[in-house]
Amino acid sequence: NDGAGGRAMSNAEKVERLRAKALELHAAGRFVEAEQVYRRVLDLRRGDLQARYMIGVLQLQQGLPAQVLASLEPLLVEAPKDTDVRTQLGLAREELGQRDQAMADYDLALTLNPGNALTLLYRGNLLTATGRAAAALWDYQRLLGLAPGYDEAWFRLGSALWLLERHDEALAGYAKALQLNPGRFSAAFNA
Repeated sequence: NDGAGGRAMSNAEKVERLRAKALELHAAGRFVEAEQVYRRVLDLRRGDLQARYMIGVLQLQQGLPAQVLASLEPLLVEAPKDTDVRTQLGLAREELGQRDQAMADYDLALTLNPGNALTLLYRGNLLTATGRAAAALWDYQRLLGLAPGYDEAWFRLGSALWLLERHDEALAGYAKALQLNPGRFSAAFNA
């Protein structure tokens, strides 16, 4: 009898309220509590893909990449074209040192959705980390075409350009990152 007007809430309404509560806890950095609420969603709706996905995201944010794989890989059976799941799996694989598999996840995610901004960022970061800064430039430039006000992309572009010894262009990238987010210490440090 939690609904408006004294009527009982349907399962769908309960699920939506629980999701909202879990997102609120998640945003507040209360990851353990958020996961508990997502698990309550699963008690009401066993196969809820969004709750299962968000549990994997929480696990990644808590530094539990092996658990992320266990949580998210089964989702690919039900949602093989879900680029967000592929991207989160890529991040988990990176943390586990499985760079080739991470790159495969990012590549597939971008094949399915070439405009996925976060996947472009993460693949560019992995390319840079593995000594392929020239290849990373394409991802960062594509990302900036989608989100020109994204300071992280400007910073990463600057870093890739710096590694390629294109220092003037790199400094311009860092300067743009600073312009967009003046408090960004790492960009200030590198500029």
